[in-house]
Amino acid sequence: MRGMFFLWLLFGLIALAVLYFLFLVAKSFVVIAQDIWTNRELTKLADEYSDRRKRLKTEAVARLQNGCEHQYDDQAGALPGNVCCRCGLSKEKPPGDCDHVWRVLPGIIPRSQCEKCNQEFSSVPI
Repeated sequence: MRGMFFLWLLFGLIALAVLYFLFLVAKSFVVIAQDIWTNRELTKLADEYSDRRKRLKTEAVARLQNGCEHQYDDQAGALPGNVCCRCGLSKEKPPGDCDHVWRVLPGIIPRSQCEKCNQEFSSVPI
């Protein structure tokens, strides 16, 4: 009787070990499937990002083609950095809604004002 008990106990432990092994194999398949799915999503996002970067780069080039021979001089601190002193456009589109077009204001304090939103810039603290 005792031998039969230990035999069934051994079979039960072997069955549990096999079930645990099958559980681990199934879990690894699920993880692999999730990784494949995530990889597809990341590839899709990378493609969208590269398309967006190309589109923004072409828009930036078209934005600066306004017939001006750009000269990026700071006009003694009257203009923000990387702004053309002839047409008032910056090399890169500034953050925000307004694509500033700066004009130097007359006066002894070097300052400029945007034609579109009337924002003022001065390198001299007032």
